[in-house]
Amino acid sequence: MARVSALAIVTASSLQHGIVIGYLDGSADAIRHLALALRRQTAKQGCPRIEARLPDIPSIRDTLISTGYAPYPDEPFLVFELGLK
Repeated sequence: MARVSALAIVTASSLQHGIVIGYLDGSADAIRHLALALRRQTAKQGCPRIEARLPDIPSIRDTLISTGYAPYPDEPFLVFELGLK
């Protein structure tokens, strides 16, 4: 059975305007590979920009910066959790 090493949830309503990564998870190395692959794919499709709106988790932030993503300006980021009993 294949395992997932990194996962990104991306909004791509209009590739002419750009895409937004809304969720990213995995090991630092796998995230780096996925972030670079997303940049290559969007460039091939002529997408003008790619953004990542993620919580300020140092390991993810540093990995994205090292792959050429710029930090997104501060704005509220909400995380919701539903506990199961």
